[in-house]
Amino acid sequence: MYCSIRHSGLTVTKLAAEELGLRFSTLPIDLPRARLILGLHEHDMHEVWLSLKREATIGRLFGADNATDKGTNEQLGRLARLLDPAIFSECIPETWVLPEYASALQAAMSAQPREVFILKPRNSSEGNGIRLLMSFEDVGDSTADAVVQRYVSTPLLLGGLKFDLRMYVLVKRLQPLEIWMCHEGLARFCTEEYEAPSRKNRHKVTSHLTNYSLNKRAPNFVHTDDPDGANGSKRSLSSVLPLILEALPGIDEEELWARLSQATILGMMPLVPFLVDAERQQRQAQGSNVSHGPHFSQLFGVDLLLDKDGAAWLLEVNSFPSLSLDSTVPFLGEGKCCRCMHDYKPHTHVQSAVDHHVKLAVVSGTIQLLLGRHPDICTGHGDAASGGESESAQEGARDTSFTLLVQDEAAGFALEALTNLAEAFGKCCKGGAAIADPFRLRKLCVAMIGEDAREVDQQLRQVAQQSEGLSFLSVAGFLLDRLRARRPNEPLLDVLLAALQEAPGGM
Repeated sequence: MYCSIRHSGLTVTKLAAEELGLRFSTLPIDLPRARLILGLHEHDMHEVWLSLKREATIGRLFGADNATDKGTNEQLGRLARLLDPAIFSECIPETWVLPEYASALQAAMSAQPREVFILKPRNSSEGNGIRLLMSFEDVGDSTADAVVQRYVSTPLLLGGLKFDLRMYVLVKRLQPLEIWMCHEGLARFCTEEYEAPSRKNRHKVTSHLTNYSLNKRAPNFVHTDDPDGANGSKRSLSSVLPLILEALPGIDEEELWARLSQATILGMMPLVPFLVDAERQQRQAQGSNVSHGPHFSQLFGVDLLLDKDGAAWLLEVNSFPSLSLDSTVPFLGEGKCCRCMHDYKPHTHVQSAVDHHVKLAVVSGTIQLLLGRHPDICTGHGDAASGGESESAQEGARDTSFTLLVQDEAAGFALEALTNLAEAFGKCCKGGAAIADPFRLRKLCVAMIGEDAREVDQQLRQVAQQSEGLSFLSVAGFLLDRLRARRPNEPLLDVLLAALQEAPGGM
């Protein structure tokens, strides 16, 4: 097993490997012999994946960073909602990408002047630049490269504090889709008591935003040496679940897991066609001789919020969740004082007992799944997967079990259609390019839309002038919009499936 030294989870990955009795290396010379490779960044994969064993598994998916970009993620969600607006509008707050949909956002905010919205810069991290909007005028100059969502203003509170849940989700396989969710995770609490947002309090980020990177710098942040987090500002999911169920007396544990699972799978599914196309580019660029290996998978961080009624809302999908065991505490005169970027105040670094407990369970379970070890503990809750939780998982000191997420049948049809569309698009690309060849693409679009070639040419020129050019995202959006305009009285999913049958080669 190999892990990059630049991986935030190097320490916990090494601990998990030792616990599971695996040979572990951080030396690049061992890469070609490794069966499991973790911690690579995407640009590293371009250089090394061809040198690996065919039976090797890389814990990284091509295109994942792009797919989880806030703007790209919303564009992918829009494609899914066009095909099935009912199912893909569940669990996900309505979102607008700026500047493209600024006028639609303005109309929505004018129609509901008392509703609160939240703006997130497209390329930000650690909560930077996030702010609440009470009117469209509050957007100001932030109309470029940002997304705006309806703010969930009635969150479930524990002890008067807002919190979110960081779930760890493994995409083990793209085709056929196989997604697993760890039974353990993190609950991350705000450090100020929650109040309904108003113009007077909307600036109180540690009351409204659950981001750990913001709250860890707050004077009220509670650090604890308890592995479950006790009453700290960061706790294990398993320790918080009983408190959630107590606060939601009408919901049992099985129903709560079903809601968390549904929000997670609906958030992950729209990414799949984009990821399939990204992997296609890499394999196609190298020829058919590498079409069967190595295998790619990835662990994602999915952030969920529960409202006061127990509904689960997807906040964000992270392609590279931190697996660091390191935490910062205020410097009190003992030990080594640090002034690094992790905290602008004098501080010292300690190991977080909560992170150690949770992330070791996550990484250990992930490795077992990827290597096919101990499948008896990789089972689900209730009906989510057959068998329920095994006795070995219940009796063990650390629950490393994962739930196999089951797709909604209707959502599965939409996902299959979009994946087929991604494969049809791939046939229009030469040598693994991300941009389609205009002549091949014209042939595909004429066959699917049924319009005159000259008219299609003119429309594709307009698409090509967009910043993304003739990419999968821009072409898929164009095709769905054209199909909906031509046959507005029929379900778009049925129209797309029929159109794919007309594609060159048939889909």
